[in-house]
Amino acid sequence: METNRLYAELPAISVNEAVSRVMISGLLMNIRGVTMGEIEEVKVALSEAVTNIILHAYPEGYPAGKIYIKGVVEGGRLTLKIWDKGCGIANLSQAMEPMFSGSGSQERTGMGFTVMQSFMDSLDVRTEKGKGTSVVMTKKLGIGT
Repeated sequence: METNRLYAELPAISVNEAVSRVMISGLLMNIRGVTMGEIEEVKVALSEAVTNIILHAYPEGYPAGKIYIKGVVEGGRLTLKIWDKGCGIANLSQAMEPMFSGSGSQERTGMGFTVMQSFMDSLDVRTEKGKGTSVVMTKKLGIGT
């Protein structure tokens, strides 16, 4: 049974969205049976989670923070946890609705959680005001083989 692990602690700055995509690609690249399509889907889901942290977890007036990423591939299944120690999500059920954007900007589509759900097999989001948010996603790999 193949096991591969990743742990990263990164500053919550925009350049680290790209860094996270490269890291998850490296984790998955040599797993037997994983397809390029699956790698792309995981990269997009992770990118959405990291972008949400960068945009929302540490608003102005909140101490600068970090993005934490843990990935484990075991038995052909990826478990990916992304979390922060930021402000938390005030209304999680509203935030998970498609087209809702907490940024108040027209540039954001409010589809982050929807995208994560569509590319992964499972999505679990937990949040606590003033303590942060965690996103755990899973995906069975090697489906395309």
